[in-house]
Amino acid sequence: MAEYLFEFTPVARREVIEASRWYASKNPRLGRRFNQQVTDVLADICRSPFRNAEVQSGLRRARLADFPYHLYYRLEDRTLYVAAVLHTRRNPSAWKKRE
Repeated sequence: MAEYLFEFTPVARREVIEASRWYASKNPRLGRRFNQQVTDVLADICRSPFRNAEVQSGLRRARLADFPYHLYYRLEDRTLYVAAVLHTRRNPSAWKKRE
C-alpha cells in the first residue's frame, strides 16, 4: 500500500485551529472530538486518496462525519495538500481566493 504525507496550507491550518477553539469554547470534549475527526479523515484520505469526489480538476472534498465541515485537498506525488477546512454553510469556492 502506498504511503502519503499531508501538509496544510497556513490558512487551512488556521481554519482547523479556529473551529477547534470554537467547539472547545462550547465544550472541551467537542474541541478534542473535532480534532480527532480531522485526524481520522486525513488517515482515511491517506489510505484511499481518490475515493472522495473531485469538485474541481485535481481538488477533492472529504466530509467530517459529525461536524458540518469539508476538507478540501489536492494530491501531488505522494503529498496531500489540504487547501481548506470549510464549514458547509460557507461558500465552497471561498478557498479559490487563496490560490
